[in-house]
Amino acid sequence: MKSPNESGQAPGEPGEGEGADASAAQPLAEGAARRGTEPTAPRAAVADPDASTSEPSLPFLTDAEAPDTWIGRTIDARYKVITRIGRGGMGSVYKVEHLHMGKVAAMKVLHRELAADRDVVKRFKREAEAVSRLTHVNTVQTFDFGSFDGALYLVMEYVKGEDLGAIVKRDGPLPFARVGPIFAQICAALSEAHEAGIIHRDLKPENVLVTRARDGRDVVKVVDFGLAKVREREEANEVTGRGNLVGTPYYMSPEQIRSDGVDARSDVYSLGAMLYRVLTGEPPFAGATPMAVLTKHLTDELVPPRQRVPALAAAIDERVEAIVMRAMAKKPDERFPSVEVMRIELEAVLATPAQPSGGDGGDVDDDGVPRLARGSLELARGSLPMRRASDHISDHGSGQGSGRHERSPRAYEATAPREKLDHDELHGASAGAGDSDSAQGVKLRREDLDDYEKSLRRRGWARTVLVPVVVLALAGGAALTLRWWQRRPRTVEVEPNNDAEHATKIAAGRAITGKLKGRIDDSNGDRDFFELMPAGTPGARVLTARLDPIPNIDLELDVIDASGRALARADSTAVGGAEVLPDVRSDGRAVYLVVREVPVAGRWPTENTSDGYRLLVTAQPLTLDMAAEPSDDASPTELGAGRTMTGYLGQPEDRDVFALTTAGTGSIEVSGIDGVDITLEVNGQKVDAGAYGAPERVEAEWAAGARVAVARKDPPGRPPEREATGARIVGLEVPYRLNVTLK
Repeated sequence: MKSPNESGQAPGEPGEGEGADASAAQPLAEGAARRGTEPTAPRAAVADPDASTSEPSLPFLTDAEAPDTWIGRTIDARYKVITRIGRGGMGSVYKVEHLHMGKVAAMKVLHRELAADRDVVKRFKREAEAVSRLTHVNTVQTFDFGSFDGALYLVMEYVKGEDLGAIVKRDGPLPFARVGPIFAQICAALSEAHEAGIIHRDLKPENVLVTRARDGRDVVKVVDFGLAKVREREEANEVTGRGNLVGTPYYMSPEQIRSDGVDARSDVYSLGAMLYRVLTGEPPFAGATPMAVLTKHLTDELVPPRQRVPALAAAIDERVEAIVMRAMAKKPDERFPSVEVMRIELEAVLATPAQPSGGDGGDVDDDGVPRLARGSLELARGSLPMRRASDHISDHGSGQGSGRHERSPRAYEATAPREKLDHDELHGASAGAGDSDSAQGVKLRREDLDDYEKSLRRRGWARTVLVPVVVLALAGGAALTLRWWQRRPRTVEVEPNNDAEHATKIAAGRAITGKLKGRIDDSNGDRDFFELMPAGTPGARVLTARLDPIPNIDLELDVIDASGRALARADSTAVGGAEVLPDVRSDGRAVYLVVREVPVAGRWPTENTSDGYRLLVTAQPLTLDMAAEPSDDASPTELGAGRTMTGYLGQPEDRDVFALTTAGTGSIEVSGIDGVDITLEVNGQKVDAGAYGAPERVEAEWAAGARVAVARKDPPGRPPEREATGARIVGLEVPYRLNVTLK
């Protein structure tokens, strides 16, 4: 989805009327039009490190004189097309108004030839349904989709912003003080998508919108999730014939170029290539043709950013360069295993910025400090004026001029990408003279559409009740429908849900949001019960639950079964920290998850009506080589000789217990976890020969039914790392392996 920006251009789609030699560019431009990517000029990239460089590109060839027949039309009796604000290879983007609510949104209308292919239509609906479930604040929201007059369309959040590619082309290389928070937010958006099984496939700076919150922070919106896959089968095998491929050559992973299967690590590679481009002002690989660029991704060794542009060597932290090099490893196994791990590395650099030193050939000031390095440090401290996206956005359609704003930023913090920004911060950002809702139109939100649809349903039910004959004929069906309606999985909590009887229904793989608002009484704060619906197929499952935090509340997550028996509890962080349960066993029936504040004696429970949490539960079948909670003395996990079990010590002082199924003599060994001291207990004898991160091993003779225990050796009391807001104890999400070998 390419959400539009206010400069009259859809992100990632070249604007109309850009000057160049159209006759020489036409073959490449036509190829780019078919795949929705930027065409590449038949010339080498600029190599001067002091010049403001960008990817070589050619103008998108359009007929600016042709009238647009969509403007003024009403789509599906709901959306009125106001004006076109962007055009690209897959279609055009329009500003539309919801007729019944008077609020504006963006609508992307795909070319009609795409709707003529049944397979494309199926993929479009499948991808649109998946993307519409993404709720992360850094993802452009998709509200609605369908087909009209032989064309497919998507209705999206209307965002005022400028794409990252345009910012770099205008301002040149950006300092990491600004780049770090931007890319941490991109990682956060991708993390939610990857958890839902959605791979972006077309990451590039033009698919990242940057707008500004009221306090001056950059706020990122990632666009175009799923659209690359819609055209995948049509173009995936045509690179040798026409030079077309799903994605953008400058940022494509080697496996994507080879048309191999891609996973989340392909997006990690593209993210690394984007980071390279933004830090240096140059793409990681350049060539005279798209094929030349793609070949270099497959065969050429990546030149480190500091070596590629020596003038920027002092301004680019060596740790940042290492992040880029690892993300762009040719082999997926050598990259970051996930964007979440990459985000943690970026935030670690932001939290402890290095003091840059002068380098050979660098431009230094009177104190001997490279000017680029000094600028980066001052920018991180908020002492330099920072040009942001909305400073250069025209007030499109408002008739109020440029709408340019100047604002001093505040210093960036490593936790900024994790904070939840409310609607007014995101959509009221950069508001000034001539930039009010009355001038721009109030923007349509997901909640607006949900409320509107609920009102339609209420009116529909009322009309049904007024017709006695229909009521009598459909009484049985109405009862069944109501039962389904009440038990359907939700994505937003439904109050009251303070106990299991009134629990909000949720499904594995679908995130739900909620708030801890009103206290139950003076001693007990709000608690939210969620019922995880049973699996569609019988059999035990292993559940992984992640609870994203509320800034001012220390959250606790409990898992209980239908009888009220506690299965697991997560309380490993302090105020503002996320909680994770990596391995909880479920017998396939319904289980309950409870979110509440950790009670503090003598203090009133906290109420927070503005900030919410996000809970995501995923499930996978339980196999014989997996240990899952509860795994204790009362419910040990069976362990056979010659088998390797995988488990997690997912909470402080966690202890997993196993029961040996056969007698024997041999060795029992548990692998180490970095930063964690593990103990191994066999037949009541505890072994702790290793240090932090080291494995433990014991030679022993045992009888059938003998117990083996693996435990964390955490220091007594509250660990020091939990005192820091949002900090996590190490190793909670890292698996160990337990192996039994007979002599």
